[in-house]
Amino acid sequence: MTDDWSPDWIEPRPGFIPIPDDSKDEFHERISQYLQRVHNWGHSSRTIQPFDDVPVRVHEMIANTSAGPCGSRLWIANATGGLFTWTVGSGLSNAAECELWEAATSDAVVALGQRTAVTWRAFLAQAPAALDFMRVRLDERVVLQDGLVLIPVAGVMTTDMLTNVGGVVAGVHATALIQVDGTANCYSWHADGQTAALRRVRLLTAIVSLAWDTPWFLRDGPSDQVGMSWHGAAGPVSGFNYRWSAVDLTMMPPPVKLPSWVADIEARLMIDARRDSLIHRALLMHHEGLLVMREHPSLGLLAFIASVETMAAMTEKLERCPSCNVVVGSTARFKRAAASVVSEDEVHRLARIYDQRSKTVHGAHLHGREQIAGGWGEMSLYQPDQAFEFEFETLTIAQKVSRALLWRALEIQGSPIHPLRPR
Repeated sequence: MTDDWSPDWIEPRPGFIPIPDDSKDEFHERISQYLQRVHNWGHSSRTIQPFDDVPVRVHEMIANTSAGPCGSRLWIANATGGLFTWTVGSGLSNAAECELWEAATSDAVVALGQRTAVTWRAFLAQAPAALDFMRVRLDERVVLQDGLVLIPVAGVMTTDMLTNVGGVVAGVHATALIQVDGTANCYSWHADGQTAALRRVRLLTAIVSLAWDTPWFLRDGPSDQVGMSWHGAAGPVSGFNYRWSAVDLTMMPPPVKLPSWVADIEARLMIDARRDSLIHRALLMHHEGLLVMREHPSLGLLAFIASVETMAAMTEKLERCPSCNVVVGSTARFKRAAASVVSEDEVHRLARIYDQRSKTVHGAHLHGREQIAGGWGEMSLYQPDQAFEFEFETLTIAQKVSRALLWRALEIQGSPIHPLRPR
């Protein structure tokens, strides 16, 4: 045993319980809910290997009564087609203790599949974009599938922004917030409920970022404590390293409508997310590129290329080497995909993109201004600035290609705007 407690007796009761694999975690949670609901007991647990000579690990559940830990415990071991359970205890074998755990497990099995609606709230914020004019805020309330609501928050949050100006790290980034209110049907908020909400907010944030071509991220939540306030916080979200103003309109980003297609695309991609489809992967990877490209442009390029390659694989059969079975022809596939959505001149300017990608992946090369801490360098009047050209030409075109292919794959009407075109 891993501590000084060891059982004096072990009874194979309740015994084997047939449970599908995807319900086993819920089974554990249902037992703890039973102990709380029926006996007003809490519980604790641990995973142990009770016998040195038997390589079986069990999950041990302990009922914490008002008088201390219960004299018996439930051991649960994973098995094919279900779980095997034992009641173990100290002192003399006690049928009543076995009946306690039999009642708990029986109740848990009956409760499997039941769900409770839990309301939750989260806040989205915009990360620093490539250029200041790309800051935006939601102009009006938006309702999506299953009653998910996006609400513009009155006010602006400012944070320090890392920008190397004359050797001094300086700058302020201002963002409006989007409040997101939703409901999760779950067996436990802190188990499947919170996870489901997190997955949906992650997808939503990626779609909002695609729509506005700016990086948005989850700033706070999701929390089931709707309406709570943070002690000492300047505004509606947690933390002290920001300033909040509900009245300074000079820092407020301009209002922008969320495109009407967002609701339909979000509903479709929720289904794709459950299947882990290629289009779902490509969208999340594109979002990763938006999030990192400002401060980590070389990694941003990897993300956009991965997104493009994933979508190219949706329309072209991958070629493999007959000798080693490795996928070949990636460069040509990327160029064909790019040529279908951007101009010939832009495709030409991407000529070195795969060489740059490979140098980063295989040789740890950084192609942007990472090596000079994001500064502007010498600003030569006579020599080309390769780092600047990489960030504001190559990387920007790769971003444009990835976004345009997502636009087409998702069958969104119209054409996406250029990422550097002022609104």
